[in-house]
Amino acid sequence: MRALALVRRGALAAFMAALSMGSTGCFKCFACFHKPCQAMDVCKTDAVPRELDKVSGPEYVVEPPDIIYVEGLNTLPTQPLVGEKLVRPDGTINLGFYGDLHVAGLTLSEIEAKIEERLRHYVKNPRVHVDMAAFNSKVFYVVGQVVQPGRVPWTGNETVLDAIMLAGGVTNFTNKCDIRLVRPTPECGCDIVLPVDYSAIINCGDTTTNYQILPGDRLVVPSTVGFEAAVFLDNFLTPVERVFGFANLVRISTINYNTFRR
Repeated sequence: MRALALVRRGALAAFMAALSMGSTGCFKCFACFHKPCQAMDVCKTDAVPRELDKVSGPEYVVEPPDIIYVEGLNTLPTQPLVGEKLVRPDGTINLGFYGDLHVAGLTLSEIEAKIEERLRHYVKNPRVHVDMAAFNSKVFYVVGQVVQPGRVPWTGNETVLDAIMLAGGVTNFTNKCDIRLVRPTPECGCDIVLPVDYSAIINCGDTTTNYQILPGDRLVVPSTVGFEAAVFLDNFLTPVERVFGFANLVRISTINYNTFRR
């Protein structure tokens, strides 16, 4: 049992040493950035917005679970219409006395027109003001070797560097030469996989691969090969240790039982 533990400890130490050696020095990232990428060849990246060349998004489309602010400027005196309205999973909002209204997939101006159309059943020349109260439906994802991977709310101004910082930064086990931004595409469309030169962004202020984040983007921060191998080795040795530990327990129990009988 002790010999197996020593073997396990030695093997893990060797892998972690290789990991630390592989994670020092970022000069290789420049070579990694120039790896051929089919998506880069097929989909021109010249038009992809970056840190110093950001673009404004299209008119915002409301979806669940956004929250909008509605103010009726001309409603029934006893039935005012004002306040924040949550867009429910079925895409509707509740207007109180004036009923439910489906607003998912519409812009703010379209929602104003639709509410005014509903109010015309009750008053003449209704006027409505609609604005955003909370942007909840647009998100992007940071996965892999960051401190806090997960789902991040999108505000429209984030870049790759912002996304990594919002996720707490990279860990010591990050393969900085293989970070990539994966953009969702329609079926049968070309895959958009944009390699990120993390070292150039951090150490040189190079904005070439500091892309502007769009809703639905996946920023993938992979592990080093050494770390993945160490995890595999640990998963492989743990069951073996349990088997040897059980066998050793049976052996000790047998010895104690025979000693007690004597």
